[in-house]
Amino acid sequence: NIVVFEGDSLFPAWSFGQMLRPFSSAAVLFRPESYISPTRIVVAVGRDDSVLRFAYDAKHLDVLAVAVLGENENILGESMDIWTFSGDSLAILKNEYLRYAADAAVSRGPFLKSGFLASLASAGCPMRPVRAERPGEWINMNTKNDIRKAADAPWLR
Repeated sequence: NIVVFEGDSLFPAWSFGQMLRPFSSAAVLFRPESYISPTRIVVAVGRDDSVLRFAYDAKHLDVLAVAVLGENENILGESMDIWTFSGDSLAILKNEYLRYAADAAVSRGPFLKSGFLASLASAGCPMRPVRAERPGEWINMNTKNDIRKAADAPWLR
């Protein structure tokens, strides 16, 4: 099994526990629908218990305008921070990573290609969405306000 999460964020232990139960070969933990904001950069699009793709707004303007929904699809959640992979899904992840890394190696200047996680679904690695129980406890460490929030987090005391 492998867990992938953003390196500039702090997550309480319950986040990882929630991802590992119930078991799935590929899952993504995200903020629930009530937290969706147009200015987020990523939302999960899918139906039922599968994430079909991710909509990404590179300009951070309005991700909901980017997420053109197909029939019977809806936006499952936003701000995905933790993924888990195992079994066949882990093998697909490794293969997709190698292709992604090869593209990055020959890229001149900043590597701006997006869609790495979205490519996993098209490679046969559908992700099960897991709604975060207490997403307000996640702490990004990008700004001074975030760092102050971390200082006040009860679960870090």
